[in-house]
Amino acid sequence: MRNILIAIAVFIFIPNVVFASSDDIFGFWISETALPSTGKKEVLIIKHDSFQEGKQPPIECKFQKNDDNTVIDFTGPFGVNLKYIVTLKDKKLFLDFPTATGNRSQQSYIRINEEKAQLYLK
Repeated sequence: MRNILIAIAVFIFIPNVVFASSDDIFGFWISETALPSTGKKEVLIIKHDSFQEGKQPPIECKFQKNDDNTVIDFTGPFGVNLKYIVTLKDKKLFLDFPTATGNRSQQSYIRINEEKAQLYLK
């Protein structure tokens, strides 16, 4: 009986062990500064299988741990394979992404709760 309880406990906590190194990125984030394109702060929602920027629909993606960074790999417009690089530093999330000109840009975010995120998404 004890072995069964231990086995059940292990299966319950395995997802926490698997994602322990990158769990901190999942959740709700808001940009520290207003985006130049909209003049407003943007909400970023990161789940285990997708991410969502602002009011755009969620985008399915894969996460890959790379040293101190997490790479978000997804298919963008016109079937182009894109990679966002996420770095956590001092309780902030830094999102490094490609621009239309081929360069890379970076936006910083701070964690917020779901209720506050919903206010920005209205």
